[in-house]
This record gives sequence, C-alpha cells and structure tokens, in this order.
Amino acid sequence: MPSTTLSPPTSVLPWLTTAGRLLLGAVWLVAGAAKITDLDASVRAVRAYRLLPETAAQVVGAGLPLVELLLGVLLVAGAGCGPPRRSRPC
Repeated sequence: MPSTTLSPPTSVLPWLTTAGRLLLGAVWLVAGAAKITDLDASVRAVRAYRLLPETAAQVVGAGLPLVELLLGVLLVAGAGCGPPRRSRPC
C-alpha cells in the first residue's frame, strides 16, 4: 500500500513559515512590551515560581522583558534567514 502524506504545496510552505515567524515575533514583542512597563510585576512573577534564589529572580525578572523584545525584533526582522531571495521568503 503506498504511503500518502498530506503536505502543502512547496510554493506555499515558505509563506507559511514566514507568517509563523512574524506571528511569533509579534507575540514576543507584545509580551515584552507588557512586562517592560511594570518591571516589579515581572520580578514578582519570576519570584513566584520559587525556582531561583532571590538575587537571580530579580535579575531574570528585570531582564526577561528585554530578552523578549529582542527576540521579537529579531524574528520580525528575519535575522538568521540569510540574504533575501525572490524565489523564497524567509
């Protein structure tokens, strides 16, 4: 019996991955922007997990919004996708 797999046409797949990358980047940007306006709440949220010592929880809680914003910018900008090509979006 031949194996059949359902997959999108090869011309659509690059556009789907680009849309996914942009959507994920937008999620990171919104999450980082929401947390950066209230760093105390971000620190409290990290502290509430009780996984890190107090000093580390403060550093992670304050740094997490910046990391999220950076990841969002890099994803939306397409960093790591290589040079732009007409034949295929990133």
